[in-house]
Amino acid sequence: MKRCIQHARLDPGPRKQARNATRQPASQKSAPGEWARGWFHRAFKCDVEEHPRLAAFRALADWARRQNISLDRALYPGSFTDVVPAMVVPSVTFVDSYAGARPALAKFFVAAPDLLASRDRGSEPLELRFHAADFTSNISEVKPGAGFDLLISLSASSPSGCISKVCADLVRPGGLLAVNDDHGDACVAFSMTEAWLLVGFVDGNGIMQEDTSKCFLSRRGKRRKEAADYAANAGKPLSRRPLAVVDVGAQFFVFQRKPCATHVHALPHESARGCSVTGEAEQLRPSESASEIPGSGTPAESAKKGAK
Repeated sequence: MKRCIQHARLDPGPRKQARNATRQPASQKSAPGEWARGWFHRAFKCDVEEHPRLAAFRALADWARRQNISLDRALYPGSFTDVVPAMVVPSVTFVDSYAGARPALAKFFVAAPDLLASRDRGSEPLELRFHAADFTSNISEVKPGAGFDLLISLSASSPSGCISKVCADLVRPGGLLAVNDDHGDACVAFSMTEAWLLVGFVDGNGIMQEDTSKCFLSRRGKRRKEAADYAANAGKPLSRRPLAVVDVGAQFFVFQRKPCATHVHALPHESARGCSVTGEAEQLRPSESASEIPGSGTPAESAKKGAK
């Protein structure tokens, strides 16, 4: 008698999920919007309108509005296909170096406006740009002094450093940083007292909390350490961090760029392979800048002199 062995279906890891997400369904050519929606759903197990971080970004936008802080332009390094911030910010520049999915990512961002029909600022032109490059590279519109209103760092890292440090000079004085601590990036931002000021965090319920007295307390002693001690957590997994901090249940922390902040980090001068997305052929080509994505509004302010 043959024995039947039932194999349990193992949960695929994040790398396999990413590979699965790059597989293009046969319906891609006929319905790019539906293809993009399906790709987003496979990556995040929900639609854009149902993503748990949407409430967090809306809470951040509401708080910024009450503080008279404009959030018109955002930079999202290491974004992959996460277009959720574009639901609340009308102009977003996405940067990702995932080599195995560059052509598919470019096509995704062409179709991405179809996923954002219910965005909060629907009366304003939508501007989406995508760069197939590492966020530490010098991309035409991504330059020191470009003055983004919001820098987003969510679970992205690079051997060259954390986003909060590498991209700090790309945020205008008074602009904001939304950062989680998956790779120690929030700790790095907290250590950069000359550049960033902690102003709050968005909790697990999507509520902006302005009381930061319990943030970044060391587990030993329940007090804050010297700023330089937090920088040692950069790129370290939680179990191997030199400084363990109390978990306050933040989806992400919110820092503000200090008005008199000095130059923090110089981006490399070597050019990067950006990508320009054209509406007809949807081809990638080496470029000094990423062109406007069709269907996403007029050229952004960043196309002007001195913009990123």
